[in-house]
Amino acid sequence: MQAPTESIDLPALAFDVALRYDPPEVIAFKYNLSEGVLGTLCRTPAFKDAVRVAEREITETGKEFKLKARKLSSLVLDELAAIALDDKASHADRIKAISELTRLAGYQTPEQASGSSFNVQINLGSTP
Repeated sequence: MQAPTESIDLPALAFDVALRYDPPEVIAFKYNLSEGVLGTLCRTPAFKDAVRVAEREITETGKEFKLKARKLSSLVLDELAAIALDDKASHADRIKAISELTRLAGYQTPEQASGSSFNVQINLGSTP
């Protein structure tokens, strides 16, 4: 599983390394590299420079925060689904998990989700 470095999208690889979202073995697999080749490449001065440029871009644009938040939210979804489907969980916990899943899925309006609403009633008197 080794590709010559000429056929690798080096800026994309540098971005993935800088992001630190996936472990090295996943990055190596994604780019069809052995972990040894990836390690060697990561030690070259030119690649280190490319990673620093990508790290600066990630920091300045907030991409790292957004991607990590997305990853964490998927973990939360898995946990909520597990609670909702767990026969051993209390009914109250299952209902809360299901309610939160529907809220996150967008099936509730913001007013329903916050619980705040008001009603206005206008009574028009009849004329005698």
